[in-house]
Amino acid sequence: MKINITYTGPNPQRVHYVLGFIQGHPYMPRHVRLAMNDWTDSDIRIDYTPRDIPLEPNEYFLPAQEQFFSAAKKSSTWHANEYSFAKRKLYSVEQLEGPNSAFIIDRKFGFDVLEAIFFHLTRLEEYYCDKSLKDQWDMMEEKHHFLVRNNLHQQPIVDNLVESLLLAVGLEPVTFKSELTITHDIDVLRKFPNKFKSIRAIGGDLKRNKSLKSLSKIYSLYKDTAAGKVKDPYDTFDQLFVDNKHRKIVYFMAGGTSDNDEKYEINTELFKSIVDLAKSRDYQIGLHPSYNSYDDYVMITEERNNLQTVIQGKVRTSRQHFLRFSFDETITALSDSGIYEDSSLGYQHRIGFRCGTAFTFLLYDLRRDRNSRVSETPMIIMDGALLDECHGDVTKAHKLLIDFINKYSDNSHLTINFHNTIFDPTRYDELAMWKMYHTIIENYN
Repeated sequence: MKINITYTGPNPQRVHYVLGFIQGHPYMPRHVRLAMNDWTDSDIRIDYTPRDIPLEPNEYFLPAQEQFFSAAKKSSTWHANEYSFAKRKLYSVEQLEGPNSAFIIDRKFGFDVLEAIFFHLTRLEEYYCDKSLKDQWDMMEEKHHFLVRNNLHQQPIVDNLVESLLLAVGLEPVTFKSELTITHDIDVLRKFPNKFKSIRAIGGDLKRNKSLKSLSKIYSLYKDTAAGKVKDPYDTFDQLFVDNKHRKIVYFMAGGTSDNDEKYEINTELFKSIVDLAKSRDYQIGLHPSYNSYDDYVMITEERNNLQTVIQGKVRTSRQHFLRFSFDETITALSDSGIYEDSSLGYQHRIGFRCGTAFTFLLYDLRRDRNSRVSETPMIIMDGALLDECHGDVTKAHKLLIDFINKYSDNSHLTINFHNTIFDPTRYDELAMWKMYHTIIENYN
């Protein structure tokens, strides 16, 4: 079966990019092929144009907004107008605010679905973000994100659009049980590796807890660790690295020039033993590029080469430290350094779908206005972000987590990130944190 989209506007490569995403989407029936401006033997035709036209049988009209596929606008005033379809709520990205409307009437769609998908996947608003809206890491503050401003960040906006588009033209989307990808960012190997760093760790705990009452507990933990009575609180790898069927990735650091980098040694028996444990449980080894590497392919390349030498294998996937990602530079820096899969595009302070989708997709290079060679596996849940959203309340975080998992138990994908450091008893209830972690894994077995 072939669906042809008729489009004669500017920048057809952007339309091709979105159609390629839809074609490869897990919801897309495998017998269906999307084409653009290929009218021969088309079963369904979609006229994608700004002008409303009379329709023939098996023909649909999709209004072209002519914003993101022509000259991208540096605007933060886009509106998420609500559209209804078969008991679903869908949301546009439009210049003008409008009332709740129908998604499709008489084979005519209510808004530009393709541009909305492009907006979310490319993180267009972050690419054009004004400096006044950026944080200390030179990234757009999450509170200014379109999805966050409209309280839509916990909905897979793009996936919902793909599903509804297929249903609207009479196709049945593919259904399946949701899958899980387990990931870990290893920022620090040990909390108390030596006396100097132990003092720093104790000072950090006191600053975070803002209470001298915690000093006794922290110091007692340090003494017991130094005496060999208990394991270092960051030595959680045996329980953290699960042995099951899911895809699993652990991201290690291998360099750094900033105070935000721990700069642990990777040519040590300790590090090699952690890598061996991960490999024995079928973990893929990825790179956690350092803080200043986000726009520097030379730095990423050097760190990647260092890690490959130690693990004696190829490294093709990464997640930026601090999730520091520049939509001007990072995509090219990763590609030029031999990284072909990234997983940085998640939230730092909340859970949800930053790109509007739960699934792996190809990144678009807005600077060069073309498809990149790097795919993105968006991070949906990070341990610290989950706790931040619940103001550090582990009980509330656990409830939010269960509700989220139950809501997306079918027809989705969950990429999680749990650090080896999050189970430190001086930070949170250790048993409660392990329960949260295993709740996710048990629900996806």
